[in-house]
Amino acid sequence: MTREPLDNPVETVIKSSRIVNLSNHTTLISKDGAEHIIADSGAPIRDKTGSIIGAVLVFRDETEKKQVEEELFKTRKLESIGLLAGGIAHDFNNLLTAIMGNLDMAMVKSETAKSSSNLQEAKNAAMRARDLARQLLTFSKGGAPIRKKMDIANLLEDTTNFILAGASVSPRFFIAPDLYTLSADEGQLSQVIQNIVLNANQAMPEGGLIDIAAENTELNGHPTLPDGPYVRIFIRDYGVGIPGKYISKIFDPYFTTKEQGNGLGLSTAYSIVMRHEGYIDVSSKPGAGTTFTILLPAVVSATDDALDTETKDETTNISASILPLKILIMDDEDAILEILGEMLSFLGHRVMETLDGNQAIEQFRKAMDQGEPFDLVILDLTVPGGLSGKETIVELLKLKPDVKAIVSSGYANDPVMAQYREHGFHGVVNKPFQMQELSETIRQVMSLEE
Repeated sequence: MTREPLDNPVETVIKSSRIVNLSNHTTLISKDGAEHIIADSGAPIRDKTGSIIGAVLVFRDETEKKQVEEELFKTRKLESIGLLAGGIAHDFNNLLTAIMGNLDMAMVKSETAKSSSNLQEAKNAAMRARDLARQLLTFSKGGAPIRKKMDIANLLEDTTNFILAGASVSPRFFIAPDLYTLSADEGQLSQVIQNIVLNANQAMPEGGLIDIAAENTELNGHPTLPDGPYVRIFIRDYGVGIPGKYISKIFDPYFTTKEQGNGLGLSTAYSIVMRHEGYIDVSSKPGAGTTFTILLPAVVSATDDALDTETKDETTNISASILPLKILIMDDEDAILEILGEMLSFLGHRVMETLDGNQAIEQFRKAMDQGEPFDLVILDLTVPGGLSGKETIVELLKLKPDVKAIVSSGYANDPVMAQYREHGFHGVVNKPFQMQELSETIRQVMSLEE
């Protein structure tokens, strides 16, 4: 809209002696300053002799219709961007799988401390690239979280430090040493932390402090959450604060007070927390800062400590704690197939490599006919132009109903990855993965009882 004044429609009608229709983009500004998008028309009023004695104007308020059209346009635009982001992240994750896998192998073969240090720095950079790919996937949406047991303390510190690198704002951490384990999607929770910390950083343009706290709590009688153990997270800034009239709107999609904002950051955070059966709230005082409070359900069991100890082993200390297995792997990317085979061989397993589902089924059937069936299959979920992992496992289960299977994909937000058991798989590894993650997933899958 140009916001230029229009000619008086009454004068236009009288001068032209005909019906006049104005643009649907006309804005009518009332005395109180409220703006309404209108579609209007004017027609001459004639007396019995046909002479024009006046004009009648008809205004139709199109404001709501226009808002709906704009929201639909935004939604479709975001869906398109989301599809693009998801595709880029998938390809990025495939590349990173090959890079990180080769770095893992180079580290275990490294003979000098200097080269090992250089390789570790390269791996750290690859891990940051993995975080970027996860951000793209989270933006592209995709349904239910892919849950794994995780340590929220490390995620809080790593994500906050990453976001504030080079900023004039400094974080302070107040994290309980005995935090409960969570069963959650690490990539999605990282996005929640990023969005809130970014807002906190922007609220303090002159610099300042952000407090990040986490503690265990037992809920009893919460208005929206079931009773039980939770991890409570506080993220507090000391910035400009949020005016009271906006507090109830900040989790609404597209609501923003920033000129360059899209209003999606906090609505995305809210959506993710809800998908984790959690709770998020905000309190603020103009001029005194803002505090976000997040509650996430915890997993409390006797095996948590042992699990945490196992999963924190360094790559160089990986050992095959299970018997050598005969493993069938399927991936349409040669580089991934090669490094995956090398990592599995290093872990002590025998490996058969296949490029698509049809090859995998053929080799699986042949091994059974020879009386030497595979102990485990690892299938790529997406195979462009070929039989996918989802389709392949259906056929393998027909041949061997108790086959142990792991699904892998760069599309970490694919519904199959979140609900892998419903599709016949026993475990999942998100690309890009480290050798330690692969080894631990295999150990867990092979320890499952049918």
